Amino acid sequence: MYRTSIAVLHFNENVKRETKRSATGEKYHSVTYPKFKNGGDVVRERKVPPTFNYVSNIKHVLISASKEELASIFQHYKAEAPEPLNRKFSNRRSRTDAIENQLQKWRHDILPPGEEQQQSDGRRSTEEMSTGAAKETHQE
Repeated sequence: MYRTSIAVLHFNENVKRETKRSATGEKYHSVTYPKFKNGGDVVRERKVPPTFNYVSNIKHVLISASKEELASIFQHYKAEAPEPLNRKFSNRRSRTDAIENQLQKWRHDILPPGEEQQQSDGRRSTEEMSTGAAKETHQE
């Protein structure tokens, strides 16, 4: 949760970075020729390096605020936090039911045993085939 919050702060601070410029005011660009484009070019503007001002802002709040102020800030943002998604699904199966259901799927044969396949196809069984083949050779 904390890493996500820090990532959001970093993204919001750096989402609209300016394009890097030379001393003469010309924009910097990078050009690549990736394989998936069969040597076609991809031109991108070079951005200025990201800033980390949010870190000093967080430090300032943590150092200068009293415990009561920090507690009220925490309660304010905790109240705004959305409920976890997994609590919104009230009709979900229990863990044991989900595992049992998956095991049932794994136990299910993709193809029925050989004898059942032959009977459903109208084929003769291996015994019938071997005795039938023996009869055919004796008749000749």
